[in-house]
Amino acid sequence: MTVTEVASGRRSLLVWGIIVLVLVAAGIIGSVLSSVGRWTERDAFDPEGAGPRGTRALVTILREQGIDVVIARDRATAAAAVGPATTLVTPDAPVLSDDAMSELLDSDGDVVVIDPRSRTARMLFEGSDPAGVAPDEPASPECGLADAQRAGPVIPGLLFT
Repeated sequence: MTVTEVASGRRSLLVWGIIVLVLVAAGIIGSVLSSVGRWTERDAFDPEGAGPRGTRALVTILREQGIDVVIARDRATAAAAVGPATTLVTPDAPVLSDDAMSELLDSDGDVVVIDPRSRTARMLFEGSDPAGVAPDEPASPECGLADAQRAGPVIPGLLFT
């Protein structure tokens, strides 16, 4: 091998190294830039989420109405905040064990589970089973319950018997 061939091989290796570094840097910059706007969206029903799936506007309205809203990010904080005059609102939490979910459901206050799955529906209503999906149109309450009448039409989503 001549000196020219060795120098050419080193240049080729250097060029490929630079290309790899540029691609890695572009990937890192792309991921940082794509995640910059996501912090405001958060997950569905997040009380601090300003995105289309968050509920920060609802929390703001409740606070303007004089309702104290406590945002709990863990089960212990949520359980400690619930008392006889409180309402716990939580999306279904499949990561919680049955015992942990039962502890929250059996708390002293009212509990509202948003978008419950089959397991949670069975825990709330013994013997319930999935019964399909409702049409994607509003359904008016068909009972005389004052809360249902006040809530008005809803789009139920999953149905349970």
